[in-house]
Amino acid sequence: MEILRLEKGEAAGSFRLIGELDASNVPQTTVQLMDELRRAGQLTLDASELTFMDSQGLRMLIDLGNEALQRKTTVALVGCSGQVGRLLDVAVPTGVPGVEIVKADK
Repeated sequence: MEILRLEKGEAAGSFRLIGELDASNVPQTTVQLMDELRRAGQLTLDASELTFMDSQGLRMLIDLGNEALQRKTTVALVGCSGQVGRLLDVAVPTGVPGVEIVKADK
């Protein structure tokens, strides 16, 4: 059973995260997203269909943000809601350096 689907968007460096991001899939997701960040020079992650993220997913965002800062860019995380939005609000209330959290339009 696939608990996370990573769909490439039309623009360079854009992906949709669908399902659950946890310790079981963070390592391979991190590799793919880091490679794309390095290749495209930017990363936009649509998290509107990401229903769960654990501490390893948060660690991945921190690592991506650090890489983005080194490259003088940012990672855009779009559409966080539900559990993922709450996790980010509680765990990193001041934000993740290098990650721009873009609220979904209502």
